[in-house]
Amino acid sequence: MITAKRRVFKAGGSKAVTLPKSCRIEEAVTMAGGTRLILVNTTGQIREGDLVRFCVRYLEPMFWDWWRREHKKGAHDDLSDWEGRL
Repeated sequence: MITAKRRVFKAGGSKAVTLPKSCRIEEAVTMAGGTRLILVNTTGQIREGDLVRFCVRYLEPMFWDWWRREHKKGAHDDLSDWEGRL
């Protein structure tokens, strides 16, 4: 697993982030996500529809349930506590 924190920059009318050099990145990527999380397939092999179904069914609900539990415990007041442990 790779963890990274990146600055957002403007690219035309969009916002963009760079991907870590250690990621295998093909000519096109597929991605899906909501307003706060994005799942990216850097090889473009997984269809966008499959990614969005996975995000809606598993990633979003499970992540936010976990996040709320961690904050109730006071475990994650800032990101520096868990960055790099994945």
